[in-house]
Amino acid sequence: MTAPVVTTTYSLLPHPPTTALRPLPSLLRPSLVARLGRRGGRTALLRCAAVSEVAPAASAVYGALLLGGGAFAYVRSGSKGSIYGGLSGSALMGIAYYLMQSPDTKAIGDAVGFGSAFLFACVFGTLHSLLLHVHEIQF
Repeated sequence: MTAPVVTTTYSLLPHPPTTALRPLPSLLRPSLVARLGRRGGRTALLRCAAVSEVAPAASAVYGALLLGGGAFAYVRSGSKGSIYGGLSGSALMGIAYYLMQSPDTKAIGDAVGFGSAFLFACVFGTLHSLLLHVHEIQF
């Protein structure tokens, strides 16, 4: 049995509107709550299994980008720190990729991959903010 639709008029304007506004349907309708309860609860937008399947490929791609970026910076400016950073980052991501292949060492590989990605993101973020600050001073 369906409930009758109730229309409500709002009079925020000096004169009442010509058409009645219908309220938005409530998200906590009893029928919706009953259906969610039967299915076993909420469904996630991104499932953990799908994300963990992409993690090895993402670590391999990020390692290749780190290696390429370090080599590019070394060729362009001759910075040994850039090539060492690129080599160490790609080595860490390669190790993470290798560890993610086995179910026994997948958790360790995830930890190494996340830790090194977080480390390099912090380093790049710090360098980016310092370079922006230096360019603001020069102008």
